Amino acid sequence: MRLIYGLVLVLLLFTSCAVKQEINCDSFSVYECPDACVRCGSYKLSSLMECHTKEFCENTPFEPPEGTVIESSELPFDAPNLADELNATPINITENNDSDEQDENLWDEHPVLYDIGINIEPLDSRTKKAGDLDFRAISYSDKMFLEFGGDEGDGSLNPHPMFVLPLGTEIHAVSDGLVNWIKPLGDDDYDMCIYRSENDPWCVSYEHIADVRVKEGDKVKVGDVLGKVGRINDFTNFGKFDLKVWHGGATILNHCPYDLLHESVREERLAEISNLVMEWEDYIHKDVYNEDDWLVPGCAMESMTE
Repeated sequence: MRLIYGLVLVLLLFTSCAVKQEINCDSFSVYECPDACVRCGSYKLSSLMECHTKEFCENTPFEPPEGTVIESSELPFDAPNLADELNATPINITENNDSDEQDENLWDEHPVLYDIGINIEPLDSRTKKAGDLDFRAISYSDKMFLEFGGDEGDGSLNPHPMFVLPLGTEIHAVSDGLVNWIKPLGDDDYDMCIYRSENDPWCVSYEHIADVRVKEGDKVKVGDVLGKVGRINDFTNFGKFDLKVWHGGATILNHCPYDLLHESVREERLAEISNLVMEWEDYIHKDVYNEDDWLVPGCAMESMTE
């Protein structure tokens, strides 16, 4: 009897461990990929990176742009043989060599933004609105918006500016480009990536978009309506919107989007954010932002990994 009891315990323990290890890596977005999974995809095309199991990534060939020399240390896992194989197998991406060279240069050239995706105006004391923002909205740690690199309240740092906005608020493109992918986050809640060209390693990501107005492959221009702010939950009339600019492979590197604003709009947009902070703190009679430590208004740092 004791022997049978012991065998049952061993079987239960084995089953429990097996269940814990069953993680559906494919169900996670590339920047939410858990530690048990890895990010992989076309080398240097971070906008095409996906979350998969390590076994899948190790057995799926990468497709680097022609002429790219890949070091094994640059891959998201230890696979020196794969690096040798890739370097020995150039792949033609396009027949236009000038275009190839231009896309390669994009790796070192960050996107340039011409807007911040939403409209910010001085506070209207009668309506309690500041453009698209409503001062009567729910707040996070007494903040109207969460700044890039700011404390999320649990000790972690926020990897993107996040605004709480009334449902129905339109989200606009901040740069020209192509819609690379659109992925569901929930019920009528989407994340989309827009890049400058097919081989662009950078992604300008719009997270929590509802009523999407574009589709994968569409060309967009600055100011085009991409959709509306996505709902937070069923108990409020407000949604949230995240703007991210990132690139990477095994590790995602996020950059402060407001530091990438073009000089023609930079001063005006940063002033709008600074004024919003001032008016919000006056509204709640409390200092909640550390503007003196910010790199630029809305960003506590230049970049951060996740």
